[in-house]
Amino acid sequence: MMTKNVNLTSLEKIITRYVKATYLPERFRSRARTPDFTSQDVRFFLSGVVELSESFTSERADLSKNYFSRKEYRSAYLLYFFLTNVAKVWHCLAELDQLGQLPTADDVGILDVGAGQGTVAIACAQYFAEHHPSTKLTIHAVEQNREALTDAKNLFSKLSTDKHRLTTIEGHLTARSAAKVLRDKKFDLIFAANVLNELRSAEDQYALCKELLHHCTIAPLHGSLIIIDPALQRTTRNLMEVRDLLLERRDAQVIAPCLHQQTCPMRAANKRDWCHFYLEWECPKVIRDIDREIGNRHDYLKMAYYILQSGAAAAPLLVKAEQRLYRIVSSPMGTKGKTEILLCGDQGELKRMTEFDKNRDTKQLPFHGVKRGDIVTEGFDHIITFQDKD
Repeated sequence: MMTKNVNLTSLEKIITRYVKATYLPERFRSRARTPDFTSQDVRFFLSGVVELSESFTSERADLSKNYFSRKEYRSAYLLYFFLTNVAKVWHCLAELDQLGQLPTADDVGILDVGAGQGTVAIACAQYFAEHHPSTKLTIHAVEQNREALTDAKNLFSKLSTDKHRLTTIEGHLTARSAAKVLRDKKFDLIFAANVLNELRSAEDQYALCKELLHHCTIAPLHGSLIIIDPALQRTTRNLMEVRDLLLERRDAQVIAPCLHQQTCPMRAANKRDWCHFYLEWECPKVIRDIDREIGNRHDYLKMAYYILQSGAAAAPLLVKAEQRLYRIVSSPMGTKGKTEILLCGDQGELKRMTEFDKNRDTKQLPFHGVKRGDIVTEGFDHIITFQDKD
């Protein structure tokens, strides 16, 4: 899956300059020869990035729920995680857009739960400015940390247009508190990005999702709940369980990435695999510079996500085909003498396709070149990729 039109170069310059002006101690700022981010600046903020990165990729229970109270973590997030999450939000907006399910008329209401430093708000502002410049956005950002909200407001003022308005709400939104905080408000888009994995159990995650779905609009388009979580085995397996609970109890329909409304076949097949996808992107310089220091690579982004609607029929794919449809849910898996890929069909079944090395010259299966996340028709004679609108 490809996110090709995100203007990360422009975003990167503003974000890094903001971090330098806001979080670099005055004694260093006064000696700086340029407002731009330098290799020396990278080294200064590196320890915070390493510490936060290790916390994100290990058990989240070890990370304080209010980790943004530490300025080292706020600066680290902006430098190393902000742009990656902008790309993930952008992908979800682009997929909704191509499905004809993105609200673009009049004033679009957006709710961001656990908003942090405004990643979702800024990604939405950038996407709509690029593709739907006449649409007004009213964004409500809920976040428990006041300093993070300050960053969000400061950055939003630099990275949005006069058609976009941001309202911040200081607080921690749970299934129990949502009804009191949100009251009877309805939203066209609701984001829970990197939020569900912080809850204790799949039932707690389910309860929050069910409540948020009650706050989605139903006309003229059904509002969408967009869930994005780290593509880690445990957190994603929990997310797959939440997806099944919402469908089994008829609280929601899944719009993407699933092509069906059945129990997740990957979750049912074993307790090992987890459904996640790769986004190709052009890695920003500041992230490449940090990667060189700490030995990471961001050639692509991993994400787990669901787009859900309350009581809505699944959106039709933009393809004219009478054949069965499949989403590719694995990378090519090479074993001795063969290559396999795993597909999830529109009737809720997993299908393994195999190409034997001895038959490769005859192109027994033309699946070379397809990517995890692509949608293909049976026989691979048509490939659909969700890219940004031209």
